[in-house]
Parts: sequence; C-alpha cells; structure tokens
Amino acid sequence: MESTTQGATQQRVAATSNALSRGGRTLWRWMRHYPLLWSGIILLLLVIAVTVIARQFIDPELIRAGTVELDLPPGSALEYRVKGEDRTGMALLGTESQGRDVWSLVMYGTPLTLWVGILSALIGMAIGTALGFLGGFLGGWLDSVFRGVSDILITVPVLLILIVVALTMKRSVDVTYQALIIAAVVWMW
Repeated sequence: MESTTQGATQQRVAATSNALSRGGRTLWRWMRHYPLLWSGIILLLLVIAVTVIARQFIDPELIRAGTVELDLPPGSALEYRVKGEDRTGMALLGTESQGRDVWSLVMYGTPLTLWVGILSALIGMAIGTALGFLGGFLGGWLDSVFRGVSDILITVPVLLILIVVALTMKRSVDVTYQALIIAAVVWMW
C-alpha cells in the first residue's frame, strides 16, 4: 500500500516537472518571438524602479521655485537654505530658470506621467474597441459615421485640445482629467 502511494506521488512529481519544463520552453520561445514587447516592459520597469529609488534620496524642497541658483549647468554643486538650515547637493541635470532642480522635477513628475499614459491608453482602448465592434457589427451608416468622426479627429493635435480645455476652465486641470481628455481624443488610433 505504501509503495503504491509513493509510486503515485513520484509520477505526479515527474508529470509536474515535465509540464513546468515545457511551459518554461514555451515562455522562452514566446519571449524570443516578441523582443520589442519585452524590451518595452523592461524599460518601463527600469523607469519605475529608478523613480521609486531616486525619490527616497531627493530633497522635496528642490522642486519649489526659487530654492537654488538659476540656470546652473548639469553637474553643478547646489547650496540652498531651508528653514534656516544650510543644505548641499548636486544638480545632475542642472537647474531651470525658476530655480528648481531639473532631476528632482523629472523624478517627481514621472509617476504622474505614467498615470496619465496608462489611464488614457486603457480608456482610449476601451472606447475604440467598443466603437469598432459596434460599427463593425451594425455596419451601414453608423460605421460610416464612426469612420468619418475618427478621420476628422485624427488630424487634430491632442496637445492643442489640452491647451484649449485648460484655458477655458476656470480652475487648473488635474492629471486624471487630462488623461480623460487624451482618452476622448485618441480612441481612434
């Protein structure tokens, strides 16, 4: 009885290891077949990792206007004062005309940029897929209307629409609202 149980267990272990080795070979074959996909995923993960790690070492005061000297070249030493305390640092990408460290701005702006890109891509993809299925399924005049609207909107620059919306709004346009505006315009791509 015991040997039967051990034999069955050994067979299950062998079957599992065979399935895993086949799955690994299939995954490797799939990865080799789509190198641009994997290079994009690796690049995205690298950007996220650098942003998360760098934000741990960046002084948040460096993103405020007037903190450091204006228009310093990349690699310059920074000397600034916060609440009566003297601090030093290095401007990896220099400073801009308002006295903010460019590297700090990039590191603090990257998560918002990724949020806008991912949210607008997902919403735009959902809108485009739904309208494409609807136009393809129903066909006729509805398909012609969808195609005509997308042909017209594809020629309008998204940045122009964002600027016009930001100018017409009384308050500032937050990041999520920007993503929704971009998604409403780029669904046809």
